[in-house]
Amino acid sequence: MIFLLSANMPIAAWDGGAVPAADSHDADKLCRELIANAKEIDALLQRVKDKQSADKAAAELKQLLQAMRVLLAGLEKLPFDEATTNIITEQMATLTHITQAYMPRIQELIELNAYGSQALLDNLHKHNADNDYYEAETEDVAAPYTQIYSGMETALSSALYALRKATDAATAKDASQIVSEALSEHRRLQQELSTLQSLEAQPQAHIPQQEAIAELKEKLEQEILRLQEQSFYGEPDLPILLPEYLKLIH
Repeated sequence: MIFLLSANMPIAAWDGGAVPAADSHDADKLCRELIANAKEIDALLQRVKDKQSADKAAAELKQLLQAMRVLLAGLEKLPFDEATTNIITEQMATLTHITQAYMPRIQELIELNAYGSQALLDNLHKHNADNDYYEAETEDVAAPYTQIYSGMETALSSALYALRKATDAATAKDASQIVSEALSEHRRLQQELSTLQSLEAQPQAHIPQQEAIAELKEKLEQEILRLQEQSFYGEPDLPILLPEYLKLIH
């Protein structure tokens, strides 16, 4: 799901266990639990001083990482709506700040071979593999671009969610209004992006939101095909707005 991990923490694949039921009202709760787990990991890593404490921390870290994967899988099931996206974007920024703060400690423990604890070393490598972290310097350079693409992702997600709800004339009319607003916001952000690119070259750093936008564009194309079959439920603006939106998305 894409749209949600605008804060550089991609959702790890979950290969077992129960995934908590989730709807838009669960976003804040799931994110807060993720943040609490990240704080526990931070405190846990600071307590590792020797092989005995490292072996003890390994089991606790494994449980915390497993819990985080379950929570992230729950986030994947949240709906595409603006309120949920805003909650996740804000909370994930906090989560990223915490995890980036303890990444140097993880690197230090890896360099120390986890005081001889193979179990802890394995879990540290697993943690790094599950999460696509970036150097702080890279984040600083990419930050303005990330913010712009995140706004584009949010606008497109809102438009797509409204289109999915369009099943008759009334809902198609509502969708048309939301798409129009999203298109205007996307145009504004595109102009902002063009200005930024004229001032400085876009960094080569991977920006997850670009991939999310590409995925949302594919889903938008699918919705357009569905609505075409229904003659856009008689809403005259949709056949004009939607091709314009597709053309705008890079």
